[in-house]
Amino acid sequence: HPVMEGRGGGGLGQLGLRGWQASSARMRSGGGGLRHVLVCAPSNAAVDEICLRLISDGLWTAAGERRVPSVVRLGDMRAMNPSVVAASLDSIVEGRMKQADSAVYQETAIQHDTRNKIKEAREVMAQLIKEEDAVTAKLKEAERSEQTDEMEQLDARLREIKGQKYGTYNKLQQLNKTQEQGAERLSDARKELVATVLNEAAVVCCTLSASGSDKPTQPRHGLDTVIIDEAAQAVELSTLIPLKYGCTRCVPVGDPNQLPAPGLPRFATPPQSQQTPL
Repeated sequence: HPVMEGRGGGGLGQLGLRGWQASSARMRSGGGGLRHVLVCAPSNAAVDEICLRLISDGLWTAAGERRVPSVVRLGDMRAMNPSVVAASLDSIVEGRMKQADSAVYQETAIQHDTRNKIKEAREVMAQLIKEEDAVTAKLKEAERSEQTDEMEQLDARLREIKGQKYGTYNKLQQLNKTQEQGAERLSDARKELVATVLNEAAVVCCTLSASGSDKPTQPRHGLDTVIIDEAAQAVELSTLIPLKYGCTRCVPVGDPNQLPAPGLPRFATPPQSQQTPL
């Protein structure tokens, strides 16, 4: 069945993980590559609890082996439990960016060098402008006192300064262009690194709302299963968000006897918009 419903008072920790463990041996399919699972819940606290259990307890395969899947937690690190921050997408990406063999690390080093060169060129330009103003003032004074020799020297120096300014300006233009191109390469390299991290993850955890974020959520090979924990606490419409990735199975897990999701007053919401999927 494409949609399977799990009922129980213990949430995913009691029921969903056991049901998932029975099929975890199929995480790798013959010739199909790594299967990916998206685990969602209405709140950050629920997602963090699932993520923490996966990291600390792992899963039992059909063969009776305990395995700790590779887990990636999506979302704002400031809203996460400190125990799962290390598994966050941003934390993993930042860690890999610091590796010397990373394309992002190498491009970052190039960008840092370019910024230093731009800073030096701007300082040179500022000095030239300051000197130009001083020489121009002296030249006007020499013209008023009709000091021909000094006028010639100052005029020659003024031409040199303008030539240096022109050269420095062209250098700045080239450096700015190099910086823009480097920023594009850095952005592309970071996106590729994010895609790689997601592709390596067996389990991606996030809130229902975060699953609809503009940020990358889906691995390259697609999602095999979406599990929605605390589904009775979720608004039915929000449970549709993670289904946009075209999963083959959706498993809502929760207690239908729980209080429903908190919502707006009845007069402020369309009819049936606050229903839960259980």
